Amino acid sequence: MAKKKKRYGRVFIDMGYVVDLDNEKMVEHAMDCLVEDLCNMAKYDEYNANIRIEPAKGVGKEDIPEFLLEEHKDWAEETFGK
Repeated sequence: MAKKKKRYGRVFIDMGYVVDLDNEKMVEHAMDCLVEDLCNMAKYDEYNANIRIEPAKGVGKEDIPEFLLEEHKDWAEETFGK
């Protein structure tokens, strides 16, 4: 039986605003609001509403941050073998 191909993707916080990029004050205000929204997510423990998981093309095991592999060696073994 053929070995199942590894799938890689991204886990990220999906937040943002549509802005007029030619309006610097609007862009700055949106950036400030984003920081405030992130702080409120932390304060009120509302992360899951904005966390997204999606497959990603063009990434592989070399793109996985080292801290994810070091902290949970059992995950690394599950992903890459011993």
